[in-house]
Amino acid sequence: MPELTLGDRIGQIRRRRSMTQEELAERAGISADVIRKLEQNRRTTAAIRTLHAIARALEVETSELLKQGVDLDNEDNGDAARLLELRRILTPSLAEIQSAEEPPTNDKLRADVLAATRAYQNARYRNALGHIAVLLSGAEAAASARADDYETRRIVTYAYITAARTLIQLRREDLGYEAVRRSLTFAEKAGDEVLYATCGDAMNWILIRQARFYEAEQTATKLASVIEPRISSRDGARFGTWGRLQIQASTAAARNNRPTQAAEYLSLARTAAARVDGGQMSLEPYQQMFSQDIVSAIEVESALVAGEPDRALGLVESLQIQRWEWGSTWERHLLTVAEAQVANKNYADANQTIMEVREQSSEWLVNQRLARRLVRDLLDSRGVRWARNTGLADLASEMKIAV
Repeated sequence: MPELTLGDRIGQIRRRRSMTQEELAERAGISADVIRKLEQNRRTTAAIRTLHAIARALEVETSELLKQGVDLDNEDNGDAARLLELRRILTPSLAEIQSAEEPPTNDKLRADVLAATRAYQNARYRNALGHIAVLLSGAEAAASARADDYETRRIVTYAYITAARTLIQLRREDLGYEAVRRSLTFAEKAGDEVLYATCGDAMNWILIRQARFYEAEQTATKLASVIEPRISSRDGARFGTWGRLQIQASTAAARNNRPTQAAEYLSLARTAAARVDGGQMSLEPYQQMFSQDIVSAIEVESALVAGEPDRALGLVESLQIQRWEWGSTWERHLLTVAEAQVANKNYADANQTIMEVREQSSEWLVNQRLARRLVRDLLDSRGVRWARNTGLADLASEMKIAV
């Protein structure tokens, strides 16, 4: 059965109440045009106060309208009903704590992790959330039924890492933090210190987003010290994970106005990248990417953070960073380039760079705070006609930014 939209659900309940659209609008105290647009799916979101009014008029609980896939307006901080199932799993109420379902096999659980991870890597976050809600429910059941099984612990760890990364991208740090915490617990039980450090990788991005730069730097260096590889080691995954932690420490230090330390961490990251086979970390077994190009991209970002957009753009040209095909790392680099271009008042170039990101990953772009800020800066710097002719006005509308 196809998933109901918000408008489908309102229309369904309205008809069961034998009410016309005009009667529902009058009882709810809102415009009949709003009801029509919702039911015709010409409007797909609604403010929470509007939903409350409609629910009261229909004599149902508001949650009856909030089925999976129904969004709330951005004024409600971009929250979405599709997160309700994840909230019930990650932050359950006493009423929602219940006996586990039939646990999936490790093969089934592994396949579910792969499906969710692929959706995340391709920046299809709505699709990923659909997989993750089912995945975590099965992971909890499997962990309970096979508490001593090493492979189950590892797969459950991956499930929570993927959930955390997706939630962080959607700016849901509260849920992401809980997912990271659970992943750390299972990684520790699995006895895999590199896997544990991989979980900490996600934790650090939350700290950086919260401007807890010193804590992020210290966490990254602490985890790196635990898994520091021997010079003679050929363990590419260990070198890659260690190198990623150095990048995080560098990013945090740069944002905390510690340029000397940031440069030292980047130097260590370059050393690690040189020890990874082929210059690029394999995506297995820890589902992470690390390479010399990524270190170079962070160097560009550090120059920009230091207030040197000219040097940042010069590095882009001199380093000749190649496009990579995993996750949103490349798109993030392009946003950094656009930020430097805006800082140098190269507005046309910045707009072109942002449009390249939009073409590659529109869903990722609209969830980025930096992207929203850059679009606002461009709108403030150029005229409305220019914004319309370049596609910026359309993007601003998609982001719900007034032109």
